[in-house]
Amino acid sequence: MSGISSPGFVRSALSRYTGTAPDACVFITNRYGKPSLRRAPAEAALEFNLSHTNGLAAIAVSVGREVGIDVEDVTRANVDRDVRRRFSATEIRTLESMPRGEQSSRLCNARAMGEFGAVYVVSGHITGQTDTMPLRIEKLFQEYDLPGSFAVASVLTLLAILTLIVKSRVERTAEAPAPADARTVRSA
Repeated sequence: MSGISSPGFVRSALSRYTGTAPDACVFITNRYGKPSLRRAPAEAALEFNLSHTNGLAAIAVSVGREVGIDVEDVTRANVDRDVRRRFSATEIRTLESMPRGEQSSRLCNARAMGEFGAVYVVSGHITGQTDTMPLRIEKLFQEYDLPGSFAVASVLTLLAILTLIVKSRVERTAEAPAPADARTVRSA
């Protein structure tokens, strides 16, 4: 790891939750290499997950529940590479026949559906232990708790809208031309 995803950065971030100095945060790894904090048995289980790619990083922190997060590089080159690697020739032709703006939203929808299916299968679907918001919505809906399912769906929708707003602002900032130097002298 380097830069923002370095162990020093993670220790600094986690120390805010543990109330200890960053150097007191000691990592251990499980058999798959996932890091966690070494702690005394009586301490609250502070869980964290880190994801990073090409200068982007995210850390999620939770107490008493496992947490996961994923960051992906969605620049056009990486999206095109992933499409060629994962899609059939027919799917690629269908995607390429769409306007470029529509391609992104279709890929996002396909990804979301795939993620839901994967989470549904892999999570074990254990209520209160392996729930995600989409799984919780489905479970509430299947139990005929329509107000509950719509309430959780509304929160998830709000999070999605906020994420899209932030994404749009970040993209506009990245694409905006640099401001002209105020000291530039204009010739008449």
